[in-house]
Amino acid sequence: MLSLSLIFVLHATFGSGIPPLSENVQIRLSTAVDGQDSRGESFAAILEHVSEWKSPIEAEFKEIPISALLAHPEQYRGVLVRFQGALEQTSPQTQPWEGVHEWFVRDQSGALLCIYVVGSNQISVGDSISGIARFYKTMSMEGRDSQIRMYPTFVTSPLAIDLLASSNAIPTPLLLLPVLLFASIIVFILARLGKRKRQIRHRVPIQTDDVVDAMINYASDLPDNASQALAKMFEQSEGDA
Repeated sequence: MLSLSLIFVLHATFGSGIPPLSENVQIRLSTAVDGQDSRGESFAAILEHVSEWKSPIEAEFKEIPISALLAHPEQYRGVLVRFQGALEQTSPQTQPWEGVHEWFVRDQSGALLCIYVVGSNQISVGDSISGIARFYKTMSMEGRDSQIRMYPTFVTSPLAIDLLASSNAIPTPLLLLPVLLFASIIVFILARLGKRKRQIRHRVPIQTDDVVDAMINYASDLPDNASQALAKMFEQSEGDA
């Protein structure tokens, strides 16, 4: 049994852009044949009605299970429902239904809804949406897996559809991971360089002092006279050779 994923609208509130169904539309809508993938006078009637919707779209709601729509579609024909889910497939309809798009929306319970949208819109496959639509009928259709299934079908206007935040958006903490990783690498490199510099500073004074002391000791053995000092340096170098 499908979960309560649709919401029945008790009535349109005062000032809503959704007008009530006229008697003429109700009569024509009653000719719909459930269970068949067919469209006729009933479909034309509900399209004409939805094309008259205007902003703002407002209504009060009551929960209703999809299973009830599938089991007793005649009891709910033409009622307003609120839907929410992800758009999985969209295709334009051909003559005589130009300007109408057929959508398949996967709701939060996993059920697939067939929604006909009257007019153009900016929604794309994969977008998360919510909106208000009128229940039309049940239709038996072949899915992508070649299986025949029964779907609840609805009709709505782009004015009654809202684009929600994408469910595929990357969480903020995940977006920060590359930054944190890069910062960690920089800190590690700087720490290594700092340690190496401290080691170099520690060794250099010792080596320099040794060299200076050796030079002083060597220089102290030389005569004060420049020519004599050069002569002695030459003799020492000859002796070292």
